[in-house]
Amino acid sequence: MSLMSMAARDLVAVAGLILMATPVDYHKLGLFTEVLGPQGRMNPSDLIDGTGNVPASASRDFFNVLKPTTKVAASVTFLERMWDDDYVKGYQAMGQWTRDHIPFPGATFRQTVRMLFRSNSIMNNTVFLSGRPVDMKRISVPVLIIAAEKDHIVPLESALPAADVVGSEDVEIARLPFGHVGLIMGRAAVKQTIPTILDWVRRHTPTSTKELN
Repeated sequence: MSLMSMAARDLVAVAGLILMATPVDYHKLGLFTEVLGPQGRMNPSDLIDGTGNVPASASRDFFNVLKPTTKVAASVTFLERMWDDDYVKGYQAMGQWTRDHIPFPGATFRQTVRMLFRSNSIMNNTVFLSGRPVDMKRISVPVLIIAAEKDHIVPLESALPAADVVGSEDVEIARLPFGHVGLIMGRAAVKQTIPTILDWVRRHTPTSTKELN
């Protein structure tokens, strides 16, 4: 949404853009593409319930299908380390976060499938918002692309093409050795992801602003 918002307007008061595990090539999203892409057999309306939304349970089940052994592996590890109070606290927090899905607006889901999964509009530079064309090449501010090398949700093949889509001459790519969740959660993220972001922000902050801080 940030990527498209910046491309939609000529004047946006943003000094830089950080894309973290952001899908750009929607034809390289694995099972998501197989189900929802041009050759996919699923009609978006099939997932929308009587409230007009995609229910939270549908989103949760879809992610479980992507990596069906995750729950079993997590349970085994939990049994091995259930005497470690710090681990149990982290396990409970992570478990709650991964289960905390909310309903997804049905109209937005239909538009997402049609525009991104079926037409791959970001890659083809044919995004239309409110009937107005959006040009990704308008994005000329510095861009940091953060991608996870073990990401099973947004693989490198989907995230890295952002470098070719935007119009910026200052594009930096950070490939980190994590999965999708590990990129932003846990000790590894604190030790590597956040410092990577802070370093980039510092290097792209005007000297006058640094002096004020």
